[in-house]
Amino acid sequence: MIATQPGISDPDSVVIIGGHYDSDSTNLDDAPGADDNATAVSATMEAARILRNYNFDFTIKYIAFAAEEIGLYGSDYYAATASIRDEKIVGVVNLDMISYVDIIPEDLNIVSNESSQWLGDLFTSTTETYTNLDAIHTVDASFRWSDHSPFWLQNYPAILAIEDTTIANPYYHTPGDRLSTLTLSFGTEATKAALANVIILAQPYNAALPKPPNGLSLRIVTSHSLFAAKKHILINWNANNSNITGFNIYKATTSHTNYTRLNVQPLTTTSYEDKYLLLDSMNYYVITALSSNNLESHFSVEVSDDRE
Repeated sequence: MIATQPGISDPDSVVIIGGHYDSDSTNLDDAPGADDNATAVSATMEAARILRNYNFDFTIKYIAFAAEEIGLYGSDYYAATASIRDEKIVGVVNLDMISYVDIIPEDLNIVSNESSQWLGDLFTSTTETYTNLDAIHTVDASFRWSDHSPFWLQNYPAILAIEDTTIANPYYHTPGDRLSTLTLSFGTEATKAALANVIILAQPYNAALPKPPNGLSLRIVTSHSLFAAKKHILINWNANNSNITGFNIYKATTSHTNYTRLNVQPLTTTSYEDKYLLLDSMNYYVITALSSNNLESHFSVEVSDDRE
């Protein structure tokens, strides 16, 4: 089940929030699944309700995945087909069991793989800024038993948010997993954390700002000399607006972290060449647009050479 909220500046770039809607139990005739995973479906629906009247640069998809309990079939199908159609997924926020409290104060556990570490770090800092929860971020690519992992397999950034990475809910997968066992105040804060991160990822649209560039592409050219081989990265993009006077290009060596502007003066063309780079270097780029009244857009979607 997918609800789509189209983006304004770059509708082809997608932020996903969701969780699985199936449940399991020792008695399949009685599998209420309140914590696992009605909590995540409720949080996703609440995010859709709150954000429906706001516009964002990027498209937001609210997804309830099927058949997680029997093999991640829903998320695996979505992630695989997204890769085939080259869907530009900015980040995936997967929620799974977010309302059972075993120890007070309860914290929210965040799991990422290495390439999604930036997203886990963002979720952690945002959670601690906008909620009353502490967040603990673990980088563990072996933690695959929820709907984030099929996105990892397709090289998309994704994180899991869960009450405990080691299951502490004694009602897990039993007929006892009911609303009465949950601490809804914790679930509310976890929902706020997910909502804040989706908002930051999708970039609230501001009509006063120019639209960020879209259609970014990156190409690598390798040159060889007697003593060394170097690579040159050629980046192209679309202006996405007629009222644009220039562009800025920002670069980082870690995804979405500590961007540094490369150009001294605004660029007046929709291309840039980053020259004489080490062959094994990793480089991440975003572009902004400048308007005639000197306003700068949000960042574009990131492109990098680690996917080439």
